[in-house]
Amino acid sequence: MTVIVADAGPLIGFARIGKIDMIRHLFHSVLIPQQVFDEITVAGEKPGAKVISEAVTSGWLKIVKIQHNKLTTELSALVDMGEAEAIQLSLERNASLLLIDDKKGRKVARKFGVTIIGTGGVLLKSKKHGLINQISFTLSDLAKAGYRISSALCNKILELADEI
Repeated sequence: MTVIVADAGPLIGFARIGKIDMIRHLFHSVLIPQQVFDEITVAGEKPGAKVISEAVTSGWLKIVKIQHNKLTTELSALVDMGEAEAIQLSLERNASLLLIDDKKGRKVARKFGVTIIGTGGVLLKSKKHGLINQISFTLSDLAKAGYRISSALCNKILELADEI
């Protein structure tokens, strides 16, 4: 079975627009470290927190403990703790993909040999698998919900999806 690890950003983005099921349908089971879960659900009032908690309760989103060690310290000096734990969990579990959007986090993950996918990649896979008809609508919903994706990246995603 394919092992996927996720960082907080993409989960929050998709949860805020009611599209987190795209991730579930594409990957069936997703792992997150405790720190990522904590970042999303602190105070329970953050946008998407309830949806993410429900995904954990339903079992397709699983919280996994990481082995805190020298690597944790090294990674946390480069990126925030949630991203550090997500990268480390990807390495510990030999994950097929790490779902992450943060530019610095993606760079660090690649440096450690982790294969990444971002929100754009999820959207492209979702369209390919018939989960959405047009990526442009979902990108618009993400923007309205305050999820930031650069216009250059949006254009690239739309170009890859043959929508421009």
